[in-house]
Amino acid sequence: MPTQNSSTLDFSKPQTALQVFERSPLLTSHAAGWAGIHLEYHHQSPYKNPEIYPLQHVIFIKLEPSPGGRIIDGRLSRQQATAGDIIIYPANTPQQCWSDRDSKFILLSLEPTQFRHVAWELLDPDRVELMPLFPQPEPLIYQIALSLKTELETDAAGSRLYAETMANAIAVHLLKHYTSQKAVVRDDLRGMPRAKLKQVTDYINEYLNQDLSLNELAAMVQMSPTYFGTLFKQSTGLAPHQYIVHQRVNRAKTMLLNSNLPIAEIAIETGFSDQSHLTRHMHRLLGVRPKQLRSKK
Repeated sequence: MPTQNSSTLDFSKPQTALQVFERSPLLTSHAAGWAGIHLEYHHQSPYKNPEIYPLQHVIFIKLEPSPGGRIIDGRLSRQQATAGDIIIYPANTPQQCWSDRDSKFILLSLEPTQFRHVAWELLDPDRVELMPLFPQPEPLIYQIALSLKTELETDAAGSRLYAETMANAIAVHLLKHYTSQKAVVRDDLRGMPRAKLKQVTDYINEYLNQDLSLNELAAMVQMSPTYFGTLFKQSTGLAPHQYIVHQRVNRAKTMLLNSNLPIAEIAIETGFSDQSHLTRHMHRLLGVRPKQLRSKK
């Protein structure tokens, strides 16, 4: 429960950070339509924020060293965080932090409902509690945070499916490593039934140019997003967002070789935000750029 001196903060709302920091974030996911997870990229001057009581699980990812400290649920740490360290501030827990010099960091806020859904679907025991974590290297979450930041910078409008998939991945990782009880991933998952997989892949191919959502795809086959994402990857070898990018690139390749449509138009028709977005993914997956591919006609 909040104390008399703490402020309840909802990090799903724009401008919430200004109740804690002097400057607005340089980048946020608030307009991107993400579900279950929120990202803010900050460059802040030295600060000492008031005691806060967040409604989300907040993961603080340090991008550069900065001396300072933090108090989480009455526990004090003056440990200096370095680049790549994360700090976990559980939801509904009073906390405070400060930095003695300018600092760059990413805040990831995970909705508790997202966390609980993953626990119920994939992990045993059913009831687990996320524990506070003082500065510690965490390469997986660090890389996911950087990837989410890059996705926002390069394709904010089409980043929803990727963000929702990464939210599930973070929740699973937290439940396995940073909870009050040991959580063991179930090993009885054997892939998606063939008929359901065909239903989903047919839908993806029909609406490939749309901003597809993990929740939307999961609901189609009456599964939770976490369960769906796990079974889909077991069946196809790719996470849903990876599969969709592969399909978009393959369709763009076909259109480049069999039509005279402008490349920019093909990019939009296949679900990419613009020509440069198509070019980046085509070069990454096929080793060739659209103009080079078309020249081989």
